[in-house]
Amino acid sequence: MPDSPLSARAQPAIDARFHNLCANGILPRSATGPAIDPVDIARATVFLNRCRRTKRPNIHSFDLRRQIGVSLGAVIAAGVALGFEVRGWYGIMEFYPHALMGVNRRDVRRQARAAA
Repeated sequence: MPDSPLSARAQPAIDARFHNLCANGILPRSATGPAIDPVDIARATVFLNRCRRTKRPNIHSFDLRRQIGVSLGAVIAAGVALGFEVRGWYGIMEFYPHALMGVNRRDVRRQARAAA
């Protein structure tokens, strides 16, 4: 992941949780993907800073990606960096590029309405 103030501070936590996080999301250890754009991380951080945390992950990272307009990996990296509960989501694929995040749904909806 490219260096940015947020990613530099959060990189150890991100690496500990997800060993191969890229712009496309969480990949298997043997796969490689494009680097996460620091601008995307900054945008995701601004959005998530306006949201309350929940104890249980309840929002899919893909839904947040659509709301924020950034890469999947940027949403996951910003969530981990900000201390949100983030868990890999095991779908029907061989790997799981997505995650579930503990973000308050009402806050996400409020920001979506405000942006529209």
